[in-house]
Amino acid sequence: MIYKVTSIFLTILLSQGLASKLGKEEPNSLNQTREPNEDDIHFYLWTRKTGVDNHVEVELDMNSLYNSGFDPSHPTIFVCHGFSSEGSSFAKKFVKAYHEVGDFNVLSIDWEKLAMWYDYFGAAKRTRFVAEHAALLVEILANNGGMSKIHLIGHSLGAHVVGFIGKQIQERGYGKIPRITGLDPAMPAFELASHNGRIDKEDAELVDIIHTNSGMLWNGCLSNWNPIGHYDFYPAGGSHQPGCTDLCVATVCDNNNINDLILGGCSHARSHEYFIESISLSSDTSYMAWKCESWEKFENGECCQNDFAHMGLHLDRYAPEGSYFLNVKDEAPFSMGYSGNFC
Repeated sequence: MIYKVTSIFLTILLSQGLASKLGKEEPNSLNQTREPNEDDIHFYLWTRKTGVDNHVEVELDMNSLYNSGFDPSHPTIFVCHGFSSEGSSFAKKFVKAYHEVGDFNVLSIDWEKLAMWYDYFGAAKRTRFVAEHAALLVEILANNGGMSKIHLIGHSLGAHVVGFIGKQIQERGYGKIPRITGLDPAMPAFELASHNGRIDKEDAELVDIIHTNSGMLWNGCLSNWNPIGHYDFYPAGGSHQPGCTDLCVATVCDNNNINDLILGGCSHARSHEYFIESISLSSDTSYMAWKCESWEKFENGECCQNDFAHMGLHLDRYAPEGSYFLNVKDEAPFSMGYSGNFC
């Protein structure tokens, strides 16, 4: 019963906030019950030569990759969208940011047809199917130059997809992928999942998680609150982000967490906005976060002398593993650098 209620609530809120904005088809015009098919999954490649607006669809074949401009000497970034999204538009901001700082192969996993807005729990179930198919592409790369330059990034349900890819690659005997980044991993349908049933720190050599909308659905939250990576970052406390909860009527504004969700998951989306911004930041302007036991202790200035780490692309493993907290601005550029604490 609780899952039925949650599903109805989720569908109503997300259909208003996401589907209408994206112009999705009506569910009664589609076959909601068909089984997922590998033909529903596509892989798009961007290189500096293709440009941001000209991705190439690649097949599960090394020749297809080479013919599309893939360069094994460059780092390879996999990007995976979440619920009610699609691979091309979601990846473009990542592509632009990466290609402004260097040469990268950016591959997007497009599973739009399996993540349609009217069937959240079906989409959640299909994350394993998508991962099993996408792992074939990672396996091809592993057999043609190795995995040392591979980084998987996933948002929401896509975070679980990349986590499952990491599990698949290990099961196939290739060891651990160097890095997986989970951007606000989805909570609904994963509340009771063990480490084998969701993204987890054992999925790669380095797993970092950015929590921006973590908590319970009835509080306007969509993602997992628990520390599940080697490094877990909680900007603004990890539940609601500055600038996302204001409900204004005329000139009067109130802080309303449910409004965050109804407006299209503003806080949920900030996780990938923060990461994209981090790609071009220097060490002086990067997202600085401090190791702390809780947001309350961080707010009280009890963690000022603790270890710090860089949230986003430039995370390294010099800092001890654990949970890290930071402040962010309410609009871009979001990073506050060394000023992102209460000290």
